[in-house]
Amino acid sequence: MNTSFPLSSNSQSTSNVSAGGPLGKGDVAIWFCITLLTTLIGAIGCACIIGIIVSAKDFWRGSNILIVHYFLFHLFICSINTPVLLYMVLSKVYLQVPLGLICPVVHFVHLLIQQASHWAGTVLFLHRLAALRLPYNYSCLTKKFPLFLMVLIPWAISLSITIPFLDGTFGRMRLLPSGRCAVGMTDPALTIINIALGTYLPFGSSNVRGSEPNFSDSPNWRVLV
Repeated sequence: MNTSFPLSSNSQSTSNVSAGGPLGKGDVAIWFCITLLTTLIGAIGCACIIGIIVSAKDFWRGSNILIVHYFLFHLFICSINTPVLLYMVLSKVYLQVPLGLICPVVHFVHLLIQQASHWAGTVLFLHRLAALRLPYNYSCLTKKFPLFLMVLIPWAISLSITIPFLDGTFGRMRLLPSGRCAVGMTDPALTIINIALGTYLPFGSSNVRGSEPNFSDSPNWRVLV
């Protein structure tokens, strides 16, 4: 979720919340209301989807677990992660109390969940693709151990590319003047690697040319769950 916004004309800076420049209280109030409303709608939507799937009789079958796993990430982002980031900005702008001590923890969790959600979406996509392309072998992917691995993989990948932030390998976490946390990158090459592994690679894997299903291959197709 992008929480940046332009500053008002009476500000001497053209930066935004993401850039960490000086902020007008009126702009912060508008940004806060819009972002809070958006995250509230997102949290309600995710909770409804999770509730519907979990209440189904065949919840433990097929991709249902992977779908719930994917939406749990976004439920956390909307209901916990983003509100904490909002509070940090409000605390700095309105209360003049910067929360620098919790910045590394908050941003580490933010990066961990965000990148894990990217890979969870990719795993879910590949699982559904296997159901369409390999229907006769798909049943082996609905058993508990393969599903457990598919839930574990996003966490393992995300941890492997997020933990280096703790020792400064990929950069140092710091508090911006706006009250937000950010990572000061130390090496452009490492920055590219981190972004590629956490964002571009999972998104690219979910949009491989030719991976879209062609239902005309089989007139009697049915979607496997």
